[in-house]
Amino acid sequence: MTQHVTRFKTTTWKGPIDDARHLDLSGLSARPGWYHIRVSVYPTAGMQPPQEATLRRDTGGPGLRLLRGSAAGEFELRLCSGRPLQQLRLEFDAPAALKAVRVTLRRHTALGSYAHIMRRISRNDSRRNGSRTRIYRKSWARWRRHGREGFLLRLIREYHPYLVQWLLSEDPYRIWIRTTEIPRRSDLAQIATTLDKLTNPPHIVLLLTAGDTPPTQLRATLESVCRQAYPHWTLYLDLQPAEVDSLSADYGNDRIAAHPSSDLPALPPQQAADSCYFAHLKAGDRLAKDALYYVADALRQRPGIKILYSDEDTITPEGRRLDPHFKPDWSPDLVLSYNYVGQLCLYRYDLIRSLPSSKPNDTLLYRCLPLLADTEIAHIPKVLFHRSSLSPRRPPLSTDEEQAALSVRRAYLTALGHGNAVVEPARPVGTYRVRYPVPRPQPLVSLLIPTRDRRDLLETCIRSVLGKTSYSNFEILVLDNQSKDPATLSFLSPFGERISAFTYCATITPSTIQQLITLVRKQQKATSSA
Repeated sequence: MTQHVTRFKTTTWKGPIDDARHLDLSGLSARPGWYHIRVSVYPTAGMQPPQEATLRRDTGGPGLRLLRGSAAGEFELRLCSGRPLQQLRLEFDAPAALKAVRVTLRRHTALGSYAHIMRRISRNDSRRNGSRTRIYRKSWARWRRHGREGFLLRLIREYHPYLVQWLLSEDPYRIWIRTTEIPRRSDLAQIATTLDKLTNPPHIVLLLTAGDTPPTQLRATLESVCRQAYPHWTLYLDLQPAEVDSLSADYGNDRIAAHPSSDLPALPPQQAADSCYFAHLKAGDRLAKDALYYVADALRQRPGIKILYSDEDTITPEGRRLDPHFKPDWSPDLVLSYNYVGQLCLYRYDLIRSLPSSKPNDTLLYRCLPLLADTEIAHIPKVLFHRSSLSPRRPPLSTDEEQAALSVRRAYLTALGHGNAVVEPARPVGTYRVRYPVPRPQPLVSLLIPTRDRRDLLETCIRSVLGKTSYSNFEILVLDNQSKDPATLSFLSPFGERISAFTYCATITPSTIQQLITLVRKQQKATSSA
């Protein structure tokens, strides 16, 4: 929603009327910003003008229905576009005999557009006998609470809901960032207050591997660490001491040290293993602003945590963020299929030191899991890590790496009590499938099929289950909701041993399934005793 307003400009377009329903506006082009579009339709004599007009992009995305103007055949809308307005198409609700169409596009400032939208909403409130000042009071409260972007998104939604979809179709993640991550003064004050109250702050050790990454990418990572408001951290680089001393001098930061090895760095002086955490970075990756503060705050609220991870996205060398990965809270089953934890992931030092090998490689998470309870793993639902777009999220694995990934997953399954489960590679690369053996004896599986007067659908469903399932201990419970069709009723009566039909007249929802099973069991018991 960035505005580039330098001057007012009005563009008037008159196009050929080849199709009375679709008008090509490709000759109309404007740079990003706020505009007021006005469409005047002049039908031939004796004909009615169209009732609706919709603006669309040829590149796809949702259409934008224009608001009716003060006279018949007139449409208008104040709109904002984050990318150039071009390749536009105007559609009418029905074919009409048109004599001429005039489209005027006038550029406006952002503040002027806010005022225009609020005036229109205020007039609509007045027509509905509401308060003319409601939208102004509401907008001021939104600005203070949610910031400029949050206020604007809510104002646009009230003015024209489809305009929000129009903006989201341009770059939905960019809109999400600008409406969610903009810090308010209250947030900044809370960060300062929390930092002052930390009595035993955790120390965070970061190991940065440079590899063959260009120096500009290495410096981007260093800058993201050095700008953190949280001061209790040490950054180790796998470079020679002379190179690290030069970088440390450039950034004026004595918390940058050399560690020309891929092993776990030693504990910083005067730091305890149960209050020190380790994370691994690669050159080109970047920490979000105040990422380490949110880590420290999460550890303050839950001091027993031994592994902590956050959401992440991808960042290009130019700084554009894309491909967000919003992760779930801890899920033992999902992590067996693939390492969704990713980065940023922090491990407590005493946990890593208790391992036979403390080498921080791609299997570190799985080697730690058998030693942990689920309550000792936590998730921060914030995008605190930006992965470099130059490094693949799931790089190809060598044979040894594949075997190591399978081995640590089998060890974790054994610790969970599923040592007889089978783990095998899946697609895409880096994902795995876990096959659990069927318990002995086989548990009963009840299949509930609600039906009403559709024998064809019911018969197809039952035959597919009977013909295709390889599981033996199952039953089919047909729940008849007041069927009246004779063919359906005759089909319900002669069911065999596996299939039972019951009358059930209420709506079936997930919350009533257990009650339904209990009711069916009572009916089965009554029938067998009779």
